[in-house]
Amino acid sequence: MLDKEKTIYYLQGGLMILIFISPYLFHQYRMPFYYFDIYEILAIVFGSLGIFFSVATLKAMGPSFETKPRPKKEGKLIKSFPFSFSRNPMYVGGFFLTLSWSFGHKSLMTFVFALILQFVLVKKILIEEELLEEKFGEEYLKYKKNTPRWLFF
Repeated sequence: MLDKEKTIYYLQGGLMILIFISPYLFHQYRMPFYYFDIYEILAIVFGSLGIFFSVATLKAMGPSFETKPRPKKEGKLIKSFPFSFSRNPMYVGGFFLTLSWSFGHKSLMTFVFALILQFVLVKKILIEEELLEEKFGEEYLKYKKNTPRWLFF
């Protein structure tokens, strides 16, 4: 794995750990109006969407699933659901899950860390896209042109 890939990989892991422990470390930083039930509703909605996208992605990828940016040698380009809606449905699912976690705990710091994680993941996605272009060539470029990176953009 290249240094750039390894850095992103470890940064992603560290931020994910920080997201999950931050409600307990920074409990004094709460979301505004944290007494309202809207945060519980948002947590349920985003959590459900996150689980849906994550499970659908794991099912679609099967043994091709990889957490590191470099695609497996024997891997194939998957264009079926949920990859027909997003080139990165696992990251979409992960983002929804981190939002759910931050809203469920009403933690402002967790929300901030979730947003920072998305910037890290964009860097990881750019690396992955380069590697996928190398591996699949024109087929991936055509898929990339017709399918949004996230859900709608």
